Amino acid sequence: MRRHAPKVIDVFFDNVGGVILDAALANLAHGARVVICGAISQYNSADAISGPANDLQLLVKRATMRGVVVSDYYHRAMEAIGAMGGWSTW
Repeated sequence: MRRHAPKVIDVFFDNVGGVILDAALANLAHGARVVICGAISQYNSADAISGPANDLQLLVKRATMRGVVVSDYYHRAMEAIGAMGGWSTW
């Protein structure tokens, strides 16, 4: 994580969870914002899903974590398609 964010993380969008989220939480800036949109590393786990091990960093760094679900934004799907439609390099 420090190789890609050598100082601190101000904004982190997480779709993986697990050790990736833990690493990000360990490198938060004061007042950082964390967006949780998924936890793909946990979906097929045979063990109980575990929360972040470094969640106390949210308190120490006065950071916020918020969940976002894509279905909350279905009403903006056409806007997204229009904005991102030309991004493909295929």
